[in-house]
Amino acid sequence: MHLKLTIFFHKYRLFLIGILLLAVANNIHWGKDKYQRIIESDAKGYYAYLPAVFIYQDLNFGFFEQIEKQSAYPNLYYDYRQRTEGKFINKYYCGTAVAQLPFFFIAHLHSWLANQPLDGYSKYYPIWVNIGAVAYLLLDLFFFGRILTFFDISNTQTTLLFFAVTFGTNVFVYTVLDPGMSHIYSFALMAMFMYYSMVLFRRFGREEKDVKVSRGLFLLLSLLLGMIVLIRPLNGLIFLATPFLSFKFERFKKATLTLFTNPKIIFPCLFLFLGIVSIQLIIYKIQTGDFFIYSYAEEGFNFSDPHILDILFSYKKGLFLYTPLAFISLFGLYFPLWPLLFV
Repeated sequence: MHLKLTIFFHKYRLFLIGILLLAVANNIHWGKDKYQRIIESDAKGYYAYLPAVFIYQDLNFGFFEQIEKQSAYPNLYYDYRQRTEGKFINKYYCGTAVAQLPFFFIAHLHSWLANQPLDGYSKYYPIWVNIGAVAYLLLDLFFFGRILTFFDISNTQTTLLFFAVTFGTNVFVYTVLDPGMSHIYSFALMAMFMYYSMVLFRRFGREEKDVKVSRGLFLLLSLLLGMIVLIRPLNGLIFLATPFLSFKFERFKKATLTLFTNPKIIFPCLFLFLGIVSIQLIIYKIQTGDFFIYSYAEEGFNFSDPHILDILFSYKKGLFLYTPLAFISLFGLYFPLWPLLFV
């Protein structure tokens, strides 16, 4: 009986996590006017591209004030727009909206069937954003599990990791409480990028490799990298992890040479990557007449004052303070690194 229960738990772990997350989301956000708190703060900017394009046909966001007046929570007022060259643009990048697109269409259909306002902000639009975040988390966990198979991690350990990551880190916050933020979408796409990178490099570890299959993997990785950058340009740093994902430099070298010496691979990959990233540039062109805009105005990074201790231990957003599992995980470095202590 115990064995059967364990097998059932491992087999349906993603389903169980999804049900738990949806139940909590429903309890917190879906009743009465609470749904209006699902898309708040930065999430308003990320999401606004969808109603702007598909409902209002207004990429200068002239509908913003009217929508804000309808809110039952005036204290949540947040203007995501910046004025550039006399026109309003969205301060945030559009990649999150692209990732949310399927759920926006479902919400639009649901609202039409339920005779709700088709304004992009009535009840079912935020709820489907919430459901979409749960779906992306499950996608991330699926590929996270596939990555763990490369390290011969057992089913029991994988299940424990799934629950630890979901309910013991800020992944839970960005899935249930702030599902409109960009983080959970980046998390899922990065897990996919890492997994397929590892698959690709393993192919180049063999003596014989199928060039057609490799080409497909290169194209898929270009698509994923394009989406990762479109969500947040700094996320593109994930590309620097690719040598480590190969595990052997010889594999990385072979894959790199194949990519850059084969025109049938490199040009379609560049076209696909740049085509996806250019979505944001095209939007800027429509909005202002210019392709390149720095939408964050005077905001930026002060690299000479990085606030490392604040990032790790601050009471405001300290990683180790509010996510103690992240601190505990550091002790895992002891096992691969302990021999160095005796060198």
